[in-house]
Amino acid sequence: MHTSAVKSLLTALHQLSHQSITGMPSVFGAASSQKFGAINFSVERMMSILVNNLHRVQPIWDQVVGHFVELIDNPNQHVRNMALDALDRSISAVLGSDQFLESLSSGFGSGSQDIGATTETGLLECAVISPLGVLYSSNQSIDVRATTLKILLHVLERYADKLRFSWPDILEMLRSVADASEKDLVTLGFQSLRVIMNDGLSTLPAEFLPV
Repeated sequence: MHTSAVKSLLTALHQLSHQSITGMPSVFGAASSQKFGAINFSVERMMSILVNNLHRVQPIWDQVVGHFVELIDNPNQHVRNMALDALDRSISAVLGSDQFLESLSSGFGSGSQDIGATTETGLLECAVISPLGVLYSSNQSIDVRATTLKILLHVLERYADKLRFSWPDILEMLRSVADASEKDLVTLGFQSLRVIMNDGLSTLPAEFLPV
């Protein structure tokens, strides 16, 4: 299927989800069950499309994850939790994919770097990580911010040694956590820093350390 057809399918799923979310009450009940089912259907199908198109994920990433971020802003807690889980799975799907690992190898695997591959990989990595910083800085919900930090912790625990380009965004996000008044947020931020010190420091480019 051509990329344009994939994007059209994603647009249709987005529209279905958007229609279902309109007028949905913030408290889950029988009246909202059918709407939630339609939203869940759309989210799962978008996830499936993402996973099946990891070889060309960059053109569709913003479209998929942009909708998840939109759902995370919804007042319905069930919708928010579903979207946060989808975001977590989406990030892991990309960073853990063979395609991403191969792109790292092509950019850094030999003495002479492939500049084109390196640039493309850097753009993708930053695009994959950036929704976390956006959510943490813009969302006022403590629960959403805490879950965002948990997703970051998951990412660092699994892929810290594979990250190359997104460290400025990650470190800036953690630096802002230090100013949080909520103890739970500070604790989660500290856990991420500990993972970086244990697993990611050896691969963290030296120019990013002063951030």
